[in-house]
Amino acid sequence: MAEACILVLDDDLGDRKFVRRLLGRVLPQVSVREAADASELLGWEGKPPDIVMVDYMLPTSNGLELLPRLRDSWPDAGIIMLTGKGDEEIAKSAIQGGAADYIPKQSLSVASLHRIVWRTLEKVRLQARIRAQREELEVFASVLVHDLKAPIRAVNFLSGELAEDIASGEMAEVGETLRLLQKSAEKMRNMVDSLAAHIQIDRGVELEKTDISDVVDTALLALREEIAQSGCVISQELRGHRVEGSAPQLAQLLQNLVSNAIKYAGDAPPDVAISAQADGEAHVLISVSDHGIGIPPDFVDRVFEPFRRAPTTQGVEGTGLGLATCRKIVERHHGRIWCESEPGAGTTIRIRLPLAQPEADPLGFALAGSSPTERPTTVSQVDARPS
Repeated sequence: MAEACILVLDDDLGDRKFVRRLLGRVLPQVSVREAADASELLGWEGKPPDIVMVDYMLPTSNGLELLPRLRDSWPDAGIIMLTGKGDEEIAKSAIQGGAADYIPKQSLSVASLHRIVWRTLEKVRLQARIRAQREELEVFASVLVHDLKAPIRAVNFLSGELAEDIASGEMAEVGETLRLLQKSAEKMRNMVDSLAAHIQIDRGVELEKTDISDVVDTALLALREEIAQSGCVISQELRGHRVEGSAPQLAQLLQNLVSNAIKYAGDAPPDVAISAQADGEAHVLISVSDHGIGIPPDFVDRVFEPFRRAPTTQGVEGTGLGLATCRKIVERHHGRIWCESEPGAGTTIRIRLPLAQPEADPLGFALAGSSPTERPTTVSQVDARPS
């Protein structure tokens, strides 16, 4: 789990130190920040807090009066109300005002704080996911309505043209009209398929120790026809690193990246390099590089947004969901994805994922085969020329 940031807002120094000490025992990774009064929160810098533990009685206000300000400042934070004594009316008012939970200071202990903090973290993270999904669905609905109108209009027009050609006996035009109809239908199908693949990432999946080399093999097998038709040259430098993840989703991730590299290769034959190397002791860095058309500098940070396509991709069919799906997969695996590119020189997508923890025997020693195994660099090329 990523490090949690918890703000303790209490004018009593002794109480703040006591809560800090308990939090250190409750969470393995926690950053605790303290404030004696709300005025100290002005000009807050750094990561927004995941949880705000606020005392009911403060020098210039009370916790209930602060609730609206805290929620406006940090809408994704869970707020826990603290008080010197139990009071059901305060608890009720706090929950109605938007607090996630409430606890009297006299009830604070490792066990009680563990329960309330983890429950609050789960609640706020679930709310954040729901909000993000709702916003994403609103974008999907708007864009899909817009983007589906063009192929639907084309199908409507072409079906009328087809009927007229058949009625007038102009059979020479029928074949071309049918081809255009099929193209419009394929565009709609691709759009729906991309949307379905993007949405399915949100479903629960079973995570298991997965070898990056196996994931790459699965992705390239799925792209076999695309690789053959393009004459793509693919080089690999993999070392058998393993991650805790969903093999199908990780294969989809690599498949999307290699497919993009082929699609946006430009005039030259596609040339794609896939590598995986250790990044410290706990992570692996996966890179997919090409020498294609590249991405403008001002667009590099936006290519992972849904339906966002770089200006350099004009004329190449696509839905704008491929890289957005990649980002979602990486985030589901607690990783990071970013893009490095130079227009006309190529693009490298880098993915940083946590390594799977090595298995250990009862005495605590790593078992054989838990460390990466060397996989030599390989270069594969499919000859697409007709025999």
